[in-house]
Amino acid sequence: MTVIKNGASTRTLRMPSPVASEANRSPGRDVGVDIAAAMAKVVFDDLPPATVAAAKRSLLDTISVILGASGLVDDAGILVDVVRESGGRAEATILGFGTRVPAPAAALVNGAMVHGLDYDDCYQGLALHPSGPTVPAALAMAERASGISGRELLTAIAVANDACWRIGNSFDWKQDWFHTVVVGYFTAALAAGRILKLDGAKMFDALGIAFGQAGGTGEMRLSSSAESSGPPIGGMMNGFPAKAGVFSALLAQRGMHGPPGVFEGGRGFYNVFIGGMYRREELVDGLGTTFGCDEVSFRPWPTCGGSHPAIDATLHLVRENDIPAGDIESIEAHVGHSVDWALCEPLDERRRPATSMDARFSLPFHLATAAIRRSVTLTDFTDRLADPQVLALAAKVLPIWDPSMQQYTPGVAGSHLVRIRMRDGTVYEHRTDLPYGRHPNDMSQSDLEAKFRDCAAFAKQPLTSQQAGRALEIVRDLENCADVAGLAESLSVA
Repeated sequence: MTVIKNGASTRTLRMPSPVASEANRSPGRDVGVDIAAAMAKVVFDDLPPATVAAAKRSLLDTISVILGASGLVDDAGILVDVVRESGGRAEATILGFGTRVPAPAAALVNGAMVHGLDYDDCYQGLALHPSGPTVPAALAMAERASGISGRELLTAIAVANDACWRIGNSFDWKQDWFHTVVVGYFTAALAAGRILKLDGAKMFDALGIAFGQAGGTGEMRLSSSAESSGPPIGGMMNGFPAKAGVFSALLAQRGMHGPPGVFEGGRGFYNVFIGGMYRREELVDGLGTTFGCDEVSFRPWPTCGGSHPAIDATLHLVRENDIPAGDIESIEAHVGHSVDWALCEPLDERRRPATSMDARFSLPFHLATAAIRRSVTLTDFTDRLADPQVLALAAKVLPIWDPSMQQYTPGVAGSHLVRIRMRDGTVYEHRTDLPYGRHPNDMSQSDLEAKFRDCAAFAKQPLTSQQAGRALEIVRDLENCADVAGLAESLSVA
């Protein structure tokens, strides 16, 4: 038997400080006052080039996955029907459908579609998806307000996603609350408030009003009858904070006030949702001058991020060694984190996913697809879902629980080692700690734009190549765009 080891990718981690040993109370004003004031004050010229680039990439990526979900997620149509029946002013666009509805409703539907394919951007170490609530809120408010420049839109996304990063770093998630959604109420309000040019006081009011609507537990996303992909509503939950963010900013603009202890009050966010155990310094260090949104990761494959290290390792092996899929005896995947292991059980069901959504949460299906196609695309979860060749190889994928993987990447989603055994006895193996797309191993701009074109082709109203090209041109040069209304127009089919 010949064993060929192809090495391993590596990563460096920013390790957070421990949480407070007892409930953390601020003796003075709520930290939300400082957050609101700083986020209201930041202007485009304060943003470092890397932050501008990250905001622009988050905008493009979020538009991409909304368009893809509009044609591939059946439940999106239910929301659209209800919103259409409710009527109202034509203020903002439901992407993929072209319908113009009131801004809060557009934020609701677009936000609901962002995570529908589990293909949206992520702070991987925090298991937070920042742009799901923020970009739909900013886009809807920008269309409603009119005359909003590309610089204003990018600034709104940057400060809102920075707030997501700060809040996410300030506590240790226990997988109880659906924290992407709960945090999203604050960040969507910041994004919408920035578009409205709210001052610090009104921005703080918007945060408080949004907090009054906040909710969502992990039951909505992390549970199902088979403990697999969760109920459909779980993939659509970002719509609620996106809508609330727009609504809250509009109310604050007109003078409605929020509570004074939004984050640190006795019944505020940290004491009710987090048990008072949090790191206040993570919220304020460098506030308004450094921006964590640079650390966002983008997904090159339309699957749960928990399988990405194994997909990366499999693609590395089959491409580097030109492995014929038909000669593979078995594929072993060593997994050491409970989040990733959830993609492996129950094994028989994972090997033969019944639906597209089940397939997106099936590590055996992902690795079989990667080994055969040497890529993983949206088409693999639509037209090729029942491909007998893929299902036959998925039956040969053996997940192995291996806690040692966590020594390489502590935190959410660990390292994976993939071992491919050939019929002639040759064994190939590779360990991936930092898969492609996961910061700082970022996706290339060309791959991000290819993802946009692929998703746009699956939209409810597919974009032509010319329309997709025009939208890309606008996003590339967004800082010089006088009115972002042209972006929404480029994404709508006449």
